[in-house]
Amino acid sequence: LADTSASQAPNFERRLRRLQQLVQFLGDRGASHVTVLAFDQSVVPVYAGKPTGFGATQLTTLRQRGALGGSNLSAALLAAGKQLEGGGRVVLFGNGVATLGTRDADGLRKEAALLGQRGATRLDTVTMTTARDMETLRALATADLAFDGIHIQLDAKAGASAFMPLSRGTLKPVQVAIEGAGWV
Repeated sequence: LADTSASQAPNFERRLRRLQQLVQFLGDRGASHVTVLAFDQSVVPVYAGKPTGFGATQLTTLRQRGALGGSNLSAALLAAGKQLEGGGRVVLFGNGVATLGTRDADGLRKEAALLGQRGATRLDTVTMTTARDMETLRALATADLAFDGIHIQLDAKAGASAFMPLSRGTLKPVQVAIEGAGWV
């Protein structure tokens, strides 16, 4: 899910290059199919296919779309769910700020959890700005899916290796209780 709302306008070209790096990284780590959806107040399919096929044509499409409008994360999550075929992961590339549709973190977490019914096993988030809604990003990454996702904060100097945490497994938090113990 690629956020193309107005808040993404600063450094939009750099964001597009990072999105391309992300798709390439996913392919390098074994993804055989990716779907890229651009969203602001609406959601538009940009690409579906092998990661190696995502390139200049899709970046041109995103440039022409531009970074305009509000951000409807609800619509983006719903569209992602419709694209899942028998399983997969979802990566949100954006700042987590919702200005349309459901806007509260708890409501978005519940909507993200519905992705599990469509086969999603994990939702990760990637941002390139400190102007982000960390409460929402955390809520999305810890939605009730098979595995918790992670959040990656990219800085200007980070290379493609910054995406490495996406290739690592995660586990749900485990509650440990020992009868009579003051702390564990």
